[in-house]
Amino acid sequence: MQQLSEVILPMVSTASDEISMDPKLFARVKSLYDRRDQLGLEPYQKRAIELSYKSFVRNGALLNASEQQKLMEVNKKLTDLFLKYNKNLLASTNSFELVVDNKADLAGIPAGIVATAATEATSRGKDGKWVFTLHAPSRLPVLKYADSRDVREKMYKGYINLASQAPYDNRPIIGDIVKLRARKAALLGFKDFASYMTDNVMAKTPQAATELLMQIWEPAVNRAHEEIAEMTEYAKAEGKDITIEPWDYYYYAEKVRA
Repeated sequence: MQQLSEVILPMVSTASDEISMDPKLFARVKSLYDRRDQLGLEPYQKRAIELSYKSFVRNGALLNASEQQKLMEVNKKLTDLFLKYNKNLLASTNSFELVVDNKADLAGIPAGIVATAATEATSRGKDGKWVFTLHAPSRLPVLKYADSRDVREKMYKGYINLASQAPYDNRPIIGDIVKLRARKAALLGFKDFASYMTDNVMAKTPQAATELLMQIWEPAVNRAHEEIAEMTEYAKAEGKDITIEPWDYYYYAEKVRA
């Protein structure tokens, strides 16, 4: 699938640009758009024309030939970077392993997950041990059920540090993506990429999107504090005087829920 993606996605990107920037095709869409109020259209027909026109414009139809060429180059580079990003992410996920060699550290983890970890260890030449990976069917049960705080911490930190170290470090790629997105937005007449992205959705502006997020964020933070207080009380009842850390969250949330 990776090899196919590396061949096909650049082809799709190029084809998409060629369609969006085709002058004859856009002329037909623009002709309908300019006359949309005089054609006696049904509301849904008018809406379809407006959406089609905006899609063409957002993808460079109104740019001159020189600007279109620049946009195509940016889109091609972005496609290449996205491929590298996802390739690093997958490789980093596949390369991580949490090896457990002490059976006591498996306490709390469902038997089926433990059996799968034993099989994984054997496949990696580690007979008699258990190997957990960052794939969700392995990662989530460990974070949710493992009594060993050390095991949970290693799993959590492995997950949040995905693709952030050589040879699969995505940070330089993210920097390049941000720069190219800013260039794309500027070519299309937007102040920044956030403005380009929100222009086409209900929010319309980055400011409106941020305001909506903050309306959710503050009550969510308050609720999280309440949940953590409940977890802390549960831990104390078990004789554990701890501060709830991110790798404790799934575990104690499940305890409190049960």
